[in-house]
Amino acid sequence: MAYDPPMRARQLLLTICCLAFVATTGSAQNRAQITKQAESLVRQGDIYRDTKDWPRAIDAYQRARALEPSFGAFAGLGLAYDEQKDYRNSVDAWKRALAIKPDATAANRLGLAHYYLDETQAAVAAFQQAIQLKSDSPSYNYNLGLAYLDLKDYPNAANAFKNSIALTPTAAALNNLGFAYHQLERYPEAIAQYQEAIRLDSKSADNYYGLGMSYLHSGNKDKALETQKTLQSLNPALARKLLDEIQQP
Repeated sequence: MAYDPPMRARQLLLTICCLAFVATTGSAQNRAQITKQAESLVRQGDIYRDTKDWPRAIDAYQRARALEPSFGAFAGLGLAYDEQKDYRNSVDAWKRALAIKPDATAANRLGLAHYYLDETQAAVAAFQQAIQLKSDSPSYNYNLGLAYLDLKDYPNAANAFKNSIALTPTAAALNNLGFAYHQLERYPEAIAQYQEAIRLDSKSADNYYGLGMSYLHSGNKDKALETQKTLQSLNPALARKLLDEIQQP
């Protein structure tokens, strides 16, 4: 057969294409096996976490992450680190999870980890992200309010607690809203919130203390004394503290 350079070139090109197809297919199969192994390790980590075996859970999630970084592996790590109060590693895990997939729960968890590390500005940013992703969560708004209280940003704290209460009224949120109003010297509004908090939880000494202080600062010493007497049966030490405030000249 006569030498035909174009034919030989076509044969060479066909061979290269076949080899490339085989390599691609093998690579895809290998990738699928790695993904399957990583997912199995995440499930294993979940089982260890459910039994509160935190070291084994963390080891399984870390091995999964090493094989294939995934939201599940990093979220599992974040949850396990949270349980161990290892908030520095928790922050890293939740940040990596969020880099893979925006998720309201992960953002809230990141905010809590920052909050426990006294990184309050970072906590505010994370809670805001959680609320952007799921605006109808009373707990995310409540957590944002707590962070603003730590920053002494009482107007924003009040707004966050109001949003939380609008979704689900709780005595804790009402108490904190009362405190924010008190700090803003909006005493009638503070009194109203404390009264509503007492309606929901009449056994909370903190509710009565806050109410008594707001009565006192609003100029109603008689109501403050009346509240102090009720507080006496709930928490004598706190009642004494309130009485000391009332008796100051």
